[in-house]
Amino acid sequence: MLDWIKKRRAYRLGQQAATAISDEIDARINGRVMPASERFMDVFRQRLAMLWDDPAIEPGVMLRAERDEFEKELANFLGEMRAEINIKTYKWDEVIEATGGREMLDTYIRERMGAVKNAMMQQAETMVIEAFMARYYSGVPKVAADVYGDFNSPDLPPFVLARADLKNFLEHVDELFRPLLSQLREATAGWADTSKQVGAGQIELHYNQFKSASVVAAFQKLLDMTDALKEADDKWRAANPEKAAQIPFDTFSSELSDALAPYLKK
Repeated sequence: MLDWIKKRRAYRLGQQAATAISDEIDARINGRVMPASERFMDVFRQRLAMLWDDPAIEPGVMLRAERDEFEKELANFLGEMRAEINIKTYKWDEVIEATGGREMLDTYIRERMGAVKNAMMQQAETMVIEAFMARYYSGVPKVAADVYGDFNSPDLPPFVLARADLKNFLEHVDELFRPLLSQLREATAGWADTSKQVGAGQIELHYNQFKSASVVAAFQKLLDMTDALKEADDKWRAANPEKAAQIPFDTFSSELSDALAPYLKK
């Protein structure tokens, strides 16, 4: 009977110790590891901001070098954080050994720190993709402007020409940007391999976001030109009444609306 009571007390002591230890580990991770990881990632973001600074260095080459450096620094960072946690749990060593909880404690710490590592790797991959795409986003206004050609034509009124230009852009937008997708995949290949949780899906997401931004910018360009196009369209129709009678003002409007719908609803 006495042995049973001792075992029962030891079990309760072990439970209480496990709760106290896990609470302390969680507090350490939330109060120390997470803020430190944010500072770590801020430094990495600042380095990525220089990705396009040197035209002599291919972004893909720089990103591969950054990946190797990031992995080394991340391993050191996580090792230091793990050492700090171990120091904080030394006071529990006697109870841990008495209750046989060492393996359980190590597993808990490893899982928590593993979650921190995965989150940092996913964040790093997102940063890498955004850094690579930053230069292309800066060129979106030019892409939008280049969609449209000369609106002076003896065959079609200006507003119809503008709609035709945008319609043609939408019909060939994937073909136009496909080389960019290939470049993005190549430049970030190592990061996608490292961050198994995200991988190619993140690349496709950012590519589609850029494509949508370009389409929306091109459409906004058309909206910005509406008054000028309407005025030029009226003049063209007044000068070409026979042709104007055969070309409704809303020519291509329906087709354009259908083509734009997937991008405007996002």
